[in-house]
Amino acid sequence: MKKHARIDFEGTIKYVSLSPHGDPEGIVLDDGSFVKAPPHSLVKKELFKVGAKVSGTGEIISEEPHPVLHHAQIKAGSEILSDDSGDEDEREELKEAHKADLKSRPDAKEEKLTLKGRIAAIATKPKGEVDRVILEDGTSIHVSKDMKLTRDDCEIGSMIQVEGKTRLYGVARFMKAEIIKQL
Repeated sequence: MKKHARIDFEGTIKYVSLSPHGDPEGIVLDDGSFVKAPPHSLVKKELFKVGAKVSGTGEIISEEPHPVLHHAQIKAGSEILSDDSGDEDEREELKEAHKADLKSRPDAKEEKLTLKGRIAAIATKPKGEVDRVILEDGTSIHVSKDMKLTRDDCEIGSMIQVEGKTRLYGVARFMKAEIIKQL
């Protein structure tokens, strides 16, 4: 696996990206940076809250339109919220433990919806493929690699219509996109 440069970050959480199971899986900071925090890396998921001040370090995998970091350690003060900075073996152990945890709890009911909203944040993979879009209302949208959406296809601030299976977790919403249209 290719190593990327590690950088420090700090800021205030503006949005929390959700997994299909309702766990945080990343954050968008007030400067637009998207810091990925896979659910298996969560230490204190209850502290992932909009408005929380955080800092940490992570590997930068993309810089456009804003920095995207992965394999990060995220802290609030001295509290570690998430740590995905270990080696591959450590991450595999954490993933297996997380899979076991998921089997013990139910997912929210799925409902097929069509939503319209303005793009607030975009997370990409190293080659520019979009894997997450956050709308201004906080909806976390998973973009399948089969959609072949790149950062050139999305622009922060643009209006989109999205159709897909949606799960509601309290006031937070996760959607697996089936169709995305620019408006």
